[in-house]
Amino acid sequence: MGVQGLWELLAPVGRRVSVETLAGRKLAI
Repeated sequence: MGVQGLWELLAPVGRRVSVETLAGRKLAI
């Protein structure tokens, strides 16, 4: 493990957050 392992764990979480923020902006507009 190491930094690469952490990125593999954080990648799907970051994608989910970005999708939620984009959806929230569309709803706000």
